[in-house]
Amino acid sequence: PSSDPKTEITGSSDQEIESPETQISCSAEIESLATSGCGLVELECGSLITARIGEGNSTFSDDFYEKMHCLPVASGYGGADAVYSLQIPASTEATIRLESPCAELHLASFRWEDSDSCPSAEGTAHACEMDARSDSPEIKITSIKPERNLIIVDGVSGLDSVYRLSVTCNGEYR
Repeated sequence: PSSDPKTEITGSSDQEIESPETQISCSAEIESLATSGCGLVELECGSLITARIGEGNSTFSDDFYEKMHCLPVASGYGGADAVYSLQIPASTEATIRLESPCAELHLASFRWEDSDSCPSAEGTAHACEMDARSDSPEIKITSIKPERNLIIVDGVSGLDSVYRLSVTCNGEYR
């Protein structure tokens, strides 16, 4: 709805991000970032986003996650998801963290350089990482050369929930 507050996006530095002292309000009226495409919101080192998975289409489903070896078996990823694009500088370790105390949301990532199309289960996406087991999902990506990754916030059974996503980078990890 147009009366929803805008999604909060801050960042663009290489320093660590502290989570805000405020708790995530499960009833907050926050804009949905459910997508119907790939990487519609650009992230960078230092980004901090508070958003909502709401109504929308599923860009990535069980079929994709299984064929790309993100998950060993189908888990019910058929509802809306939020897809972000993250450009990681050379020789950098990026840590992506998801806070979702209101519902069980999961985090996935894979390298995808094509900004004009989405990968498909029949295509060739690079190695997929997925954290679908922890209470505070986290993924670490290390780059040798600059690379673009898709970051996916997803949940089983089409959940509608508020979440916080943060990106921290260490350019001196090697």
